[in-house]
Amino acid sequence: MKPQVRHVVSAVLTEGTDDFVPLDTLIWHARATAGDRLDCPGLVHDVALALVEGGLAKIGELGDRIIPWPGTPEQVASRLVAQCAHFDWQPQGAGCWIENTPAGDAWVQRPTKEA
Repeated sequence: MKPQVRHVVSAVLTEGTDDFVPLDTLIWHARATAGDRLDCPGLVHDVALALVEGGLAKIGELGDRIIPWPGTPEQVASRLVAQCAHFDWQPQGAGCWIENTPAGDAWVQRPTKEA
């Protein structure tokens, strides 16, 4: 996992140990890490892919729990980026949500934060 992706994954999962994480939080951490450069959409995609592919988090609709989006990890990551674009990268509480899995909570506790 690339260092920038690892950093944002760690930040999102750390916040996810307390509650579901809104899309805004992922965007904010990606922008802070990417320095608002044009590669922010790519970083958001790669983080979403790492979260789902690694079994670290579920991404989907908000309910009592997160209702995961169907599809491959790539399809979920692409859908998340499409939602970001739909909301002009400012969803303000709208869009999808992220819920840590037990593996995601355990990942936060690892000293090296390696998936």
